[in-house]
Amino acid sequence: MLTLVNQNQLLDLLGKTILSLLILALFVILGRILRNTVKRVVNRTSRNANLPILLSNLVYVALIIIALLAILSIYTGAGLSTLLTLFGLVSLAVSLSIQDILKNFVSGVYLLLEQPFSIGDRVKVRDVEGQVENIEIRTTQLHTDDGVQVFIPNSIVFAEIVTNRTAYRHRLTVVRFTMPLDGKTFEEFSGQVKAVVAEFDNVKVSKDPAPQVFVETIAAKLYNCKLDFWSPVTAPSTTASDVVLALVKSLPELEVTGVVAAAAAPATAK
Repeated sequence: MLTLVNQNQLLDLLGKTILSLLILALFVILGRILRNTVKRVVNRTSRNANLPILLSNLVYVALIIIALLAILSIYTGAGLSTLLTLFGLVSLAVSLSIQDILKNFVSGVYLLLEQPFSIGDRVKVRDVEGQVENIEIRTTQLHTDDGVQVFIPNSIVFAEIVTNRTAYRHRLTVVRFTMPLDGKTFEEFSGQVKAVVAEFDNVKVSKDPAPQVFVETIAAKLYNCKLDFWSPVTAPSTTASDVVLALVKSLPELEVTGVVAAAAAPATAK
């Protein structure tokens, strides 16, 4: 027959076991929810099939570790803060030995979650510019115009100014030129310029927003004009040159004085 003390110990153990199971079940459910959420977010940004699994499992394991610490605290009587402090000291010792890897890891998590750029975007980091091929947990992979594959540590991407040249759908190019006043009205002249540009398809020159021709000044029997046209950010790098050559060929009296590729603009730009 159990003594009163043994009965109390048994009830205490039973209570701790039930509480521990409840805590474990709660953290397992929460871990699965967060694991699926992380997996969905990372799947949108990475072609690496292993990365979503890695990150989601790290989140799940972290929650299980917290649950086990809480259960250990229940059974040992040690405060959860004491156990967390001990765990923190061990983690600190490990993190100091691999701090560069951890910096890249944390930066990679930020890039994957915040998405300042995506795969396929054209970005510039320091003096390296290229198309983003992949965003991994340690590095961001770029493909440059001269066919070089560059791996940039995520800690550098996180700390540096990053220029995303394809954040918007269209890019403005400004062509400045002169045209003699030879009896043509500006409307006739601008119509000829627009007709030349209209021969290019949407791959190189966008129809919306439509190309525009403006007179900036009139002096010395010359129109000083500019042509604004928009191109998709995926347009070939030779687009501006192709447009200039077409203008000079169709309108030999036209003299180009400058070409500027201006900033990209949102899809709603008109």
